[in-house]
Amino acid sequence: YTSTLDQGIARAAITLENALALTDGTGSGQADRVFSDQRTITASSSETLDLNSMVDPFAVARTIAKIKMIFIKASSSNVNNVEIGGAASNQFYANMFKDSSDKVVLRPGACWMHYDPTGLTVTDSSADSLKIANSSSGSSVVYDILIVGTSA
Repeated sequence: YTSTLDQGIARAAITLENALALTDGTGSGQADRVFSDQRTITASSSETLDLNSMVDPFAVARTIAKIKMIFIKASSSNVNNVEIGGAASNQFYANMFKDSSDKVVLRPGACWMHYDPTGLTVTDSSADSLKIANSSSGSSVVYDILIVGTSA
């Protein structure tokens, strides 16, 4: 980041290097589960991801006990928005998605991320549902998702 001054240039280096570094394990600042996918939702539709049971990059079903990071990016070629949250029941991350009206809206090309080094607990059948929806009719939406968590 720079700014031109009367007698020079002021510079401010902004460094976030290693801000989200996780090592292998299940403690604070660690993770041992990964889910990554590019998904498509048809017009006026939605899907609800069961965060308690995800399939890893090796096509093995894995139980996730705590979520350390969720990253979602809407494709820049989308016409409609991607909506995160709003599950009818068993909402994950109840502090943010307390009911079906609580949503994060991603316009085409936008992204959303949540990171917690200690992890947010996933509770099977009571706090494990993350709804992703297409905001409107007429066209499908595409989004990329990365979920990093722990087995315990």
